[in-house]
Amino acid sequence: MREIQFRGLRTDGKGWVYGGYKNTGGLVFIICRQGNTIDHSHEVNPKSVGQYTGLKDKNGTKIFEHDIVEWSITGTDFFYRGAVYFDSDTLCFYLEDAYADNKLIYESNCLEVIGNIHETK
Repeated sequence: MREIQFRGLRTDGKGWVYGGYKNTGGLVFIICRQGNTIDHSHEVNPKSVGQYTGLKDKNGTKIFEHDIVEWSITGTDFFYRGAVYFDSDTLCFYLEDAYADNKLIYESNCLEVIGNIHETK
């Protein structure tokens, strides 16, 4: 069973927070737990919220929705870059590259997280 986790950029400008997701009347919070107890929660920018894909890149970094990843074609020096997104119709995570080609993520050991769409130019 894969780990269910979300992340979002705090509205107070203090970076990313990770945990559960809660939407209450238009305000979005990431709920952080310590065991079975809620430790704290932070209001986050709703557009920044992304879910953990259940995959890690070649360096062991968790891959989240909205991450920018890079991968190469085996045996070449050519690199692709794409953003991770979730398709609610197919319930799958995809990579979308500069050519608008959508690639289903089924293997992550060749990917490397290099940023995200909210902070990386």
